[in-house]
Amino acid sequence: MPIAKWSKLALSVVVSQGLLAGCATGCSDAFENFQELMQRSVGSSMDLRRPGLDERLLSQRTLEDGNIEYRYRWYKPGCTLIYEVDPKTRIIKRDGFLGSVHECILPL
Repeated sequence: MPIAKWSKLALSVVVSQGLLAGCATGCSDAFENFQELMQRSVGSSMDLRRPGLDERLLSQRTLEDGNIEYRYRWYKPGCTLIYEVDPKTRIIKRDGFLGSVHECILPL
């Protein structure tokens, strides 16, 4: 194979690896931002949550301990937010999510 073709191949491999590494880092940061947002919700009032959340309600059910579990669709498809709320105080007791680092993200 001529040197020029090897150079183009090597350059394309380096560029591809750089793009993948950048995405991995960006995706990771956006996922960490999402996790921090979720962690801050525990102990706060369910009534102080993000605007527009009511329109994204997927389901609501009463748990065995009397708390209410709310499931919401996040902005990206494939990510579901889960909040467990004390019905008397409306304080978020637990939170969680279903989805991957590519779906459950909060970009800067």
